Amino acid sequence: MCAVHLIRPSQPPLAQGQVRLDTPAQVAALNALYEQMWVYYNLFQPVLHLIAKGTNGTRITRKWDTAPPPLTRVLATNVLTDTQRATLEARVRATNPRALRHDIYQALRELLRADLPAGALAWAA
Repeated sequence: MCAVHLIRPSQPPLAQGQVRLDTPAQVAALNALYEQMWVYYNLFQPVLHLIAKGTNGTRITRKWDTAPPPLTRVLATNVLTDTQRATLEARVRATNPRALRHDIYQALRELLRADLPAGALAWAA
């Protein structure tokens, strides 16, 4: 059994509450979807990191780092081998982020459309 739920606001909304995806076909489709989402969120989706937090009287002030994708942060640390770096950079060059995002939403529509009550996926219409 696999329960899918909204993790981050930038990720596609699945439905209100949780949706059970536990048939073998659904699990296989979900695993393929996770692979696409890994590429999108780790190679292309910018992420803000909090670098400082303080108070000014009763106000809380926050300072944020720039918002590069996680891959950019990893490449800046030089922890990857040359082979790993080349593999990831080739994957970035070979992937169209807009088409990948479209494919993710399309796969979600196909995965969820058959088993959900009417109106549960207003965004999928």
